[in-house]
Amino acid sequence: MDLCNGLKLFRREPDIHAFYTSCQENVTLPAMKLHEKLLMSTHHFYLDLNPYIVWNNRQDLETSPDFLENLGNLKCENMLQNRRPLNLAKVDPPPTRDDLFRDLVNVLTVAPGLYMRQIGRRDAIKEPIVVRKQHVLVAYGPQDKRDRLMSNGDRTLMNWIYFSARDKHERSAEGPWAAWKHITWG
Repeated sequence: MDLCNGLKLFRREPDIHAFYTSCQENVTLPAMKLHEKLLMSTHHFYLDLNPYIVWNNRQDLETSPDFLENLGNLKCENMLQNRRPLNLAKVDPPPTRDDLFRDLVNVLTVAPGLYMRQIGRRDAIKEPIVVRKQHVLVAYGPQDKRDRLMSNGDRTLMNWIYFSARDKHERSAEGPWAAWKHITWG
């Protein structure tokens, strides 16, 4: 029920009971079956969520140097090209490490990577195998193009939720007449 309540935002069914039933059949039960299969497997499966973001000396967030080293192990989609897969092997001329550090921005991790370690004879654990690469949204391109995306781009769902809640909180803190300040008379 808690999961369904969190997903009510995406509800299409007018009947709330039908929505709860749909969530149970299409989300909860398949997830529980997958979890049970992973637990019953003779191999060790695990998720790896590395955000590749670090705090710098100025207490700002920036891309970790590990991000560039592990770029081949990530599924990257370039937001500046309508989420096309980022393939640096096709970039002509090939970018240098300095070019990547300047022009490649890690925006958001969409899904963690799923790895498997086979357990062999006498409990010998083999090297991990990537089952599913970590899915990351990046912005790769010149600074002016990234700035245009940030200033003119559509806000994401999470951005709308965050700012609408923040705006609502600020208006309630300003008092009952705060709404009048936000009205523009034409």
